[in-house]
Amino acid sequence: MASLHTDKTTHQQAQPPSIPKALRWGILAICLLPAALHLVGVDFSSQSPALDKTSGLDTQEIELLESQFVAFTGAFTHALLEWTAFCIAGFVVFLGFSHYKTTQNDTTPIIAVAFFTAGCMDAFHTLAAARLIDAVTDNSDFIPFTWAISRLFSALILIIGVTIAIFRKPQNLHKPNLNFVVGVSLAFGLCTYIIIALAATSPALPQTTYPDAFVSRPYDALPLLLFIIAGLVIYPLLYKRHPSVFSYCLIISAVPEVMTQLHMTFGSTALYDSHFNIAHFLKIIAYTVPLLGLTLDFTQAHQELQLEIHDRKDAEQALKEIDIRQKTILSTVADAIITISKHGLIQSFNPAAEKIFGYTKSEVIGTNIATLVPIQSSDNDNEYSVGNPNFQPPKIFIDNNALHGRRKNGHTFPIEFNMANMNIDGETGYVGILRDITERSENEQTLNHKTKEAEAANNAKSGFLATMSHEIRTPMNAVLGVLGLLLDSPLNEKQRHLVQTGRDSGELLLYIINDILDFSKMEADKFKLEHSAFDLHRLLHSSVELLRHQAEQKGLSLLLILDKDLPQYANSDADRLRQILINLINNAIKFTNEGSIIVSASVTYDQDDNLVLHCSVEDTGIGIPLEKQQSLFNEFTMVDHSYSRYQEGTGLGLAICKRLVMMMGGDIHCTSDINKGSSFNFTIHLQASSEGEAVIRSEVSEILPASDTRILLAEDNPANQMIIKSILECANLKVDIVANGREAVEAVSNIPYDIVLMDISMPEMDGMTATRNIRDLPGDVGKLPIVALTAHALAEDKQRFLAAGMNDYLSKPIDRNAALYCIASWTLAMTGKDSGEQALAKKAIDQNGSGSGSGSGSGSGSGSGSGNSSEYVDEAVLQQMVKDTAAEIAPKLLILYIEDAKQRSLIIKSAIENQDFPTLEFECHTLGSSAAAHGNAKLHQFARKTEQLCIDGHHQQALSTANTLLNLSDESFRQLAKRARQGFT
Repeated sequence: MASLHTDKTTHQQAQPPSIPKALRWGILAICLLPAALHLVGVDFSSQSPALDKTSGLDTQEIELLESQFVAFTGAFTHALLEWTAFCIAGFVVFLGFSHYKTTQNDTTPIIAVAFFTAGCMDAFHTLAAARLIDAVTDNSDFIPFTWAISRLFSALILIIGVTIAIFRKPQNLHKPNLNFVVGVSLAFGLCTYIIIALAATSPALPQTTYPDAFVSRPYDALPLLLFIIAGLVIYPLLYKRHPSVFSYCLIISAVPEVMTQLHMTFGSTALYDSHFNIAHFLKIIAYTVPLLGLTLDFTQAHQELQLEIHDRKDAEQALKEIDIRQKTILSTVADAIITISKHGLIQSFNPAAEKIFGYTKSEVIGTNIATLVPIQSSDNDNEYSVGNPNFQPPKIFIDNNALHGRRKNGHTFPIEFNMANMNIDGETGYVGILRDITERSENEQTLNHKTKEAEAANNAKSGFLATMSHEIRTPMNAVLGVLGLLLDSPLNEKQRHLVQTGRDSGELLLYIINDILDFSKMEADKFKLEHSAFDLHRLLHSSVELLRHQAEQKGLSLLLILDKDLPQYANSDADRLRQILINLINNAIKFTNEGSIIVSASVTYDQDDNLVLHCSVEDTGIGIPLEKQQSLFNEFTMVDHSYSRYQEGTGLGLAICKRLVMMMGGDIHCTSDINKGSSFNFTIHLQASSEGEAVIRSEVSEILPASDTRILLAEDNPANQMIIKSILECANLKVDIVANGREAVEAVSNIPYDIVLMDISMPEMDGMTATRNIRDLPGDVGKLPIVALTAHALAEDKQRFLAAGMNDYLSKPIDRNAALYCIASWTLAMTGKDSGEQALAKKAIDQNGSGSGSGSGSGSGSGSGSGNSSEYVDEAVLQQMVKDTAAEIAPKLLILYIEDAKQRSLIIKSAIENQDFPTLEFECHTLGSSAAAHGNAKLHQFARKTEQLCIDGHHQQALSTANTLLNLSDESFRQLAKRARQGFT
């Protein structure tokens, strides 16, 4: 139904239904206008003023006629208003049941019946007022009481009807619940009858009007309250559950209902006065508004029904067209299309099936599918037997790939059979498409035979190539060795030139032989990749540097461009990647006479988050014709004869590159323009390597900061300041210290630094805010390398630091080698002090997400330690401190740390007492960081735990853990001071 049902059309409406805004305001105006007119003196009462005495008439008779006329005027007006309301209620119930007949939803008639019974109570009041009902009690009490009881009943019965509609589950449109509707109607009618009977037969009724009181009709106050609740709460719930114009109008009808009760409760003091008549008029409005909504809903429901009928006709026509189309397709398709019942019986058979099998449709309908496709089970029982409960055609045809059909003449032939389940009106069946593949099977057999012959010939060729390559390599190695010895002996210029020429030619021949050997291994499927971790940046650099001299001899510029997100470490076959790069760069040098060659590398991630390396080699050479680019990666292929005369080679280099790239999960392609140059692009899949730290450590000796490097350390913890400064000064570096981010910004603005080591958590201004402020500074200062220096060790923390503008990341406790490597990488990259090592500045973050250093070289940042580590002191961390600084400095650092930690313990104690959780979090973070750096294991553990509890909002647990931390602090400081007094060697 359009009013209350939850059908598809209603739910698809963009906005809930309502009535026009102008109509809503008009109803409100009608409700307020009588009251406004009454305030300005308009009289709506039904009493007429007394007539002047007419001469010639008896005075008593005139007065009697006048009083009777006045009385009948009020009664007639009252009866007219009441019967109008009753008639409207009758129309509502009529439309409600008409609506129910159309939509089969029972909520509208329930509410309509509630309206009608309320109208019946109004009729009872009308009859009582007209003295058409004889009451036991006095009419002076009976008539006002019937008004009050009718209004109370009206409010209650409407609320009950709407409540039933709210909680009533929507009925199935095809199964109307007429019994429920009739039952509710009878219940409402019975309640109405009982109330009328009790009112009419009661010997005494309460007084309901008090003319001199402020509330002249107190019994009307309860309906007033009920209508307010209905309008504000109950009717909106109905509208929310069943949005419609009718339910919306119920909400609006609460306005005239409330205004009716206000006039009666606080205004009317006598029968037929102004407030009395205004109230009866507004009650008509209150009944008319739902009637209007129901009328609009009924109209809409009728329109929707007509539209549905039209749609059904269109659907029937579409189904007829589809049926004709399907029959046409089935009659013209070349494949056999058969439908089978769940017991394996043939139900339909198209013309193509008749042609393939030789049966007519009438001959096979109702027979078993085994007639056409004979498959026997392992025990020789026919799996297609009629009624077999285990019959599963799709499973049978999947498990029997080599299917054969059987024609009417008994001949069998290979077929391809595809089947799918079909469910029509709950009946399971199968539809199958069958194709005669006799010709295809014969072609496949011929092709397989020829393929085997070709593979045998190819393997023989590859074996011959491999044997010949090995046979040639043995004497060639001897020739090159002899020529090398000759070059080391005293020779004149001519002799040296001849020997060098022979050696160069021998190396070229060996290069060709290596290509042939690789190719023969690939052809024989004996070529294997060797996966291992390697430094991707160094491999790219070394590949370019290997050929730089060759390029410079031809006056070419050879450049390498690495993407900033390129990881430094990866896992793959490094030698084969180098082979691909050298081959492509070497070709570019060969065929480029002037200009430049650019090698670039970047990385992306596939849908499984695996690394994909993208490399390109671009040159400004002679280019490759478009028609030759298609065969460029074929074996033994040169661009053309002029190139083969111009440059030596076998034509295997690019073919080998393509095979290597494909073996490494990638692809290679070329774009080129004649006389403009060529670009070779390839991709390969890499695995992320977790061995970066070991590679860094092994290369530290190769890259160290310059002695004139000037460093700004932003760190608020004095102990951390001392230990980091000691590490850097032992490497002859200049270090300035500031205690917060604000001082860091001021320092870099006034003094030229090479790099900034920035702590994250600092007072006044944190490290990330300071970094953003530095990035906003003009000139080179804004580009200054900034390295995060903090105990935060999660991957998401690293991303936050980099997003704030920091270049890299070092974790606490500081590792000397990692710190020096980081400083050297970024300072050399920015200043160009060592161009050969600049690429190392883009090193990757290690597997723990801890940046350039993952903590102490031999100890644990968590204080777990090993060797002589105790519960309170991590000896491994202390030994690393000695190694990074000096034996005589380490005790001083420990004492300085203990003094600072004691002060922080006092602040933590105060924060616990005041429940100052931001301060507690900050101080525990700082204390945990310095405790880890100074081997104070137990304190570090509880400080970190307290900090995390504060972050997670577990404040009570944080207070408990912080108290434990304070209880352990004295013993921690005592153990650490004792170790400092023992000294270090």
